[in-house]
Amino acid sequence: MSDSPPLVCNYTDPISVVESFIVAMNQWETAACQAAREARHTADPSSHWGPVQNAMDCIFSLYCTARERPHGRHSSFSKPPQYNPANEHVISSLEHGKKWHVETQRDHPLYGGKLLYVMQKVGGEWRIDSVKIMQGATWRPTTL
Repeated sequence: MSDSPPLVCNYTDPISVVESFIVAMNQWETAACQAAREARHTADPSSHWGPVQNAMDCIFSLYCTARERPHGRHSSFSKPPQYNPANEHVISSLEHGKKWHVETQRDHPLYGGKLLYVMQKVGGEWRIDSVKIMQGATWRPTTL
């Protein structure tokens, strides 16, 4: 996988962080799918996993809080990509105590719906701490 330069992101704006994360994850999922396809016919078809994990870890270090995520993504990706800036748009943004909530609407056959990115300030910069999905009338934790 190629190392793309980080996207321009205004870390003092929670919306910019969420939008940049969505773009970065879309690029990562697309590249991960290509890497898996290319590795399929090599001596080690699983050779893509290390670079895929490293690239995802880099994105998380840029846009997310540093914490243990035992039920995290674990380098899983999908086709079509779960994250797609053409199909996920910010619909509201609200300060919530010491945190910030950025709500999006995602159009995706499996992972669609309303999402709530819970932001936390780290060293004067906003980072994604968690994400929730609307199920019925309740926000439920989901995987970043």
